[in-house]
Amino acid sequence: FWQKKKRNDIPKKFSLLVALLVATLFCLSPSVLIHKGLLLHRYLLPIMFALNLTAIYLILHGDLKFKNGLLGLAFIGLATGNFWIYPKQIAQGWDATLAHVPYYELRTEMLYFIEEEGLNRKDIGSAFPNISGSRYTDLADYDDNFVKFDLNKNAYILYSNVMNDFSDEELLELEKNWFIVKEIRSGGVCFILYRNVQMQLE
Repeated sequence: FWQKKKRNDIPKKFSLLVALLVATLFCLSPSVLIHKGLLLHRYLLPIMFALNLTAIYLILHGDLKFKNGLLGLAFIGLATGNFWIYPKQIAQGWDATLAHVPYYELRTEMLYFIEEEGLNRKDIGSAFPNISGSRYTDLADYDDNFVKFDLNKNAYILYSNVMNDFSDEELLELEKNWFIVKEIRSGGVCFILYRNVQMQLE
């Protein structure tokens, strides 16, 4: 059907790539629109793959002006993409860019602070990847985990904007009603240790 309807000046390979892109968008759109949490970059890889193939074809077979423009746009996107930091209310695919690199040094610094203050990790709520066992995150021979955060139960919350599990309402609650014990930043990454003031008063 596509071949019969296509214009004569559109090369066959390009028309097939466009058909692949349209079919991929059509097939994946319902699941992305219906189900929550499917907007992460890994779930859009088939669309990205089809889009990349189409762009590569245009770069290889387009006219010189169009080719240079597309190459320039691709270069700018790839060069600056590692520095795009979304507001903390918007989940970011941190593992898809180099923007996450400061996370590890900041985490180590915050863990030293927590240890120096004599705080127990079991009293500190946090989110993925911080709630994974130390055996996996630090390759330690022990499991000293933070607990899954619960603003109604935890005396402390350890937050980083690398964590996408906090809702907008929970972030607002932390900013308005919790005390910042320690805050460290590097690049686009932050780590904040909050204390539940009400629980301390009790």
